[in-house]
Amino acid sequence: MNNSLKEKNINPDLVNYIENEIFPLYKRNEEGHGLKHIKTVIERV
Repeated sequence: MNNSLKEKNINPDLVNYIENEIFPLYKRNEEGHGLKHIKTVIERV
């Protein structure tokens, strides 16, 4: 589980969905708003 999401007390089912369904989509677009960018945004929230 993503520690940043877990620390923000986000529903574990939602975290699981994001990690397994959403993050893989962003891995395909690493040049722009890829997974690295998304994780940086999560850290800032």
